[in-house]
Amino acid sequence: MTKFTGFIILVVVHILVIPNTVLGQDITNKDSNSVVGFRTVYSINLNQVEDEAEFVVIAEVFNKLVAELGYQNISFSFWKVTGDIEGPYKYIFESTWPDQETFDKVFKNEKFKVTLNSWYPIFQKMIAEGNYNRYILLN
Repeated sequence: MTKFTGFIILVVVHILVIPNTVLGQDITNKDSNSVVGFRTVYSINLNQVEDEAEFVVIAEVFNKLVAELGYQNISFSFWKVTGDIEGPYKYIFESTWPDQETFDKVFKNEKFKVTLNSWYPIFQKMIAEGNYNRYILLN
């Protein structure tokens, strides 16, 4: 038996023996109350353009943390409008989530809570104005 064949057998056995995870990704139970795949979007204006770099750091900190917690399917991103602006906001801070259950697990995680509590006041201090929305995919 080649090493590659042995590896494939090991992966298949791992998937069958531990059905709640597949290669480090949580498989969540879906029910009628679960939101499947959503995005949070915080549309904002900053007090100072110099705060852009700090928002990039915040996104990187949270991306690293959720990866350490085993969630490679979650991401935080900071976007700036380009070209002519339509609407009141120049930036968005977004996060993507596979489902509500995963969102709840992450926000209840002690390490995540500590990180959130240390960065949230900085986040709020830099925002001149903004609004928060959740979006679900329709197609």
